[in-house]
Amino acid sequence: MKLPDAVRERLSVAWRRNWTDWLGGGGRWPLSLPLAPPSEAIARSQWPRFQMWVRTWAAPEWAGQVSFESRAWSHLGAQQVPTQVRFNTPEAVADALGSETRRRWDASAARWSERVTAWPELIGELRAIAGWMGGLDEADYRRFVTAFDWLAANPDSGLYVRQLPIAGLDSKWIEDHSAPLSRLLAARLAREPGSLAKVAGLSCEPTRRRIRLLDPNLREQFGGLSDLQVRTDELGDLNIRAKVAIVVENQQTALACTDLDGAVLLMGGGFAVTELGRIPWLSQMPLVYWGDIDTAGLAILNALRAWHPHTKSCLMDTMTLLAHRELWSHERTPTIASLAHLTPGEASLYQQLASGAWGPGVRLEQERLQWSTAWRSLVEAVNDAAR
Repeated sequence: MKLPDAVRERLSVAWRRNWTDWLGGGGRWPLSLPLAPPSEAIARSQWPRFQMWVRTWAAPEWAGQVSFESRAWSHLGAQQVPTQVRFNTPEAVADALGSETRRRWDASAARWSERVTAWPELIGELRAIAGWMGGLDEADYRRFVTAFDWLAANPDSGLYVRQLPIAGLDSKWIEDHSAPLSRLLAARLAREPGSLAKVAGLSCEPTRRRIRLLDPNLREQFGGLSDLQVRTDELGDLNIRAKVAIVVENQQTALACTDLDGAVLLMGGGFAVTELGRIPWLSQMPLVYWGDIDTAGLAILNALRAWHPHTKSCLMDTMTLLAHRELWSHERTPTIASLAHLTPGEASLYQQLASGAWGPGVRLEQERLQWSTAWRSLVEAVNDAAR
């Protein structure tokens, strides 16, 4: 004997799975949900509940149409029993789910219809972002239309976002709404999906890499500077006569490093570490990587070693992890990718982390280690690599 709340739960599931398919008259209607009428035996044993259930569906709280069937029961006589509730339109379903759902449906359906009329070739992509469009206030919706029309009419402008001559828009607005703009533009311009800048042909601010010159002699080559930020595409042309390179993941850990003969330090930047693959002088000197002990840290090490196979890791081993249990934190989403460039010891550590051998999402962040001990280990690793 299903009550309205149970039916509403079923409707919520159907809504989440199908509502964009219902735009423009899609879907199979009516949508019928069974009410699980009881047998006579159950109705007799739960007579007050049965009567309440029948009365509830005799005057339902929404626009769904309830079907009743006659039952000729031997002990209870003829009874009109509700068997199913039927919804003939998406609007009826939205009403059953509440005023906010109906408001979102009305806005999404109206805007989807308007955009399909204007951009008929984008019907599929518009379905995918219909909920997002319905959630915009009217001013933002009009900004979205204006931005798309301009970008679609002016592909490959080579402008930076702040240079776009689109009335009423600022760069932050476009950045905040870049994903749906990029999706639609890729379809309109028949281009591979990607960032808005890539799809629309806009210019991007070049990425930069922060480096530290730990050797006093290296600093003399750069006017005494110890801390530099260099365009990544120009870093490969920088003539750094170092004896060993260190890549450190955490910025504050990198800043804590002090003088070290012959060493240049590069800040890692997570999976952007692959940008270092295009730095030719890194392939000509020993290279040490120090990152967090978690699946992501080992995946980043793997990515760097794919470009520079001679990379040695530091403090990224099982012994270091198990010696610092009190400092463990939690990795929210461990990776399960196949990593082909780890040493046997690193690969074993990775598999145990990924499988939860010590608990789910175990993580040891590099900056949590006692600094004097960690610094000695890093110096030893650098000296070993240099030898």
